[in-house]
Amino acid sequence: MVTGEMTAVESPLDLTIIVPCFNEEANVSDTLDTVLAAMAELPWSYEILVIDDGSADRTSEVVEEYRATRSEAPIRLYRNAVNVGLTRTYVDGAFRGRGKYYRLVCGDNVEPRETIEAVFRDLGKADLIIPYHPPVPGKPPMPITRFDPDHSWEPVE
Repeated sequence: MVTGEMTAVESPLDLTIIVPCFNEEANVSDTLDTVLAAMAELPWSYEILVIDDGSADRTSEVVEEYRATRSEAPIRLYRNAVNVGLTRTYVDGAFRGRGKYYRLVCGDNVEPRETIEAVFRDLGKADLIIPYHPPVPGKPPMPITRFDPDHSWEPVE
């Protein structure tokens, strides 16, 4: 092999869905239901990596119970001993994943099934897909913010 030459590695799965959780025992089951319902409509092979980011509640136990009743669901659970934050959890999940593509779906079930389906329908068509979340009845609107040069976030009117 020539120095510096890289070879393509075939991924065994199309997609890794990373579900970071911090104290989400009340929401994680609904999140997994939402993700599984979206994936049932799509042709992709996938795995779901739930990463409990040092929760003080029963998040991990709820995921274990969920897995026990849905053995066909491709769910893996990782536990961080301490909270390391969303960014580190996401990056760690990307390295643990076996999918060719990967995406974060938050453990608080804020993203509707329709948005997940819409994003994954375009899998492989672009290097980066940024979803837009339309208003969802019964859920507060997601504010649009921007980062200014002074390193602060501000709402976009």
